[in-house]
Amino acid sequence: MVAREPLAAAAGLLVGIGATLLAVAARDRRGRSKRRCGGASGAARAAAAASRGERQEEGAAATAEGTAAAAAPPAAVEIEYCVGCRWMLRAAWMAQELLSTFSSSTTEPLVIGRLVLVPNADKPGGVFRVRVNGDEVYDRKAQGGFPEAKVLKQLVRDHLAPQLNLGHSDKK
Repeated sequence: MVAREPLAAAAGLLVGIGATLLAVAARDRRGRSKRRCGGASGAARAAAAASRGERQEEGAAATAEGTAAAAAPPAAVEIEYCVGCRWMLRAAWMAQELLSTFSSSTTEPLVIGRLVLVPNADKPGGVFRVRVNGDEVYDRKAQGGFPEAKVLKQLVRDHLAPQLNLGHSDKK
């Protein structure tokens, strides 16, 4: 029984050291917390907002376009693809391109709130359609081929937020 006590004490010490290492690893070299999704805690955000005072209200009133875009609900995008043609991977790639392009930070409103891949097994024959809020933006049969990622991003942008800059995807 005596031999187990030092092992238990050593295990307790290792657990304590592990918790300390995790706490240190959760901070960057300047001592700030490494929170990825949400930024500061709710209390820290409330304190920062109180210290800023009415500057937030003035900034919101000054940007009429920003408030109009913020008021719009996030879009629902559907990519319908032909199962028989095995176009699921192409549809998933286009979905990833749209989500990465129209993703938002914690300070900006969502542009795309939902993206759904819709397998089409009922009427096979090369279906590849993209809809934004129920409106068809791209149809492979009507357009005569698959969209380039750049073209699809521009079509979705033109439908959702024409003022949005796509960076290098806007250059022709």
